[in-house]
Amino acid sequence: MPDFARAFEEIHRIDEFSNEYWSAKELATLLGYKTGFKGLNTAIRKAKLVFNSLKGVPLKNHFISVEKERKGKIIVTDLRLSRLASMLVIMNGDSHKPMVAFAKSYFAKAAIESEQARKVSYKELNISQEYGIYSPNWGRIN
Repeated sequence: MPDFARAFEEIHRIDEFSNEYWSAKELATLLGYKTGFKGLNTAIRKAKLVFNSLKGVPLKNHFISVEKERKGKIIVTDLRLSRLASMLVIMNGDSHKPMVAFAKSYFAKAAIESEQARKVSYKELNISQEYGIYSPNWGRIN
């Protein structure tokens, strides 16, 4: 399986306000969808439901429509997805597609590693506070 992390980072873009985003079209291609980002519609819809359940996380900042006018009608031609939106779209994608399944396992593993690192940091903080010792991650506490 190709290096998903590298491929995922290679397709990210930076907008005029220095915000990173992923094109839903490019993400769909990376994940093996043949119909462009329209193939991701179900996953996008589910990811938006997750955002709607989060307090204080505005949906509009994570799913930005790229629109064009055609024959007097506004057509959505792509979506700009934040990193979090991209990950949630992937996690709600079609696991029968090999790259989607691989991407899901990649993000699940990254989440577990992040959680484990956070637990170590909290443990160091608690030990430092209890004994008033120096921690390389937190400095002198107490």
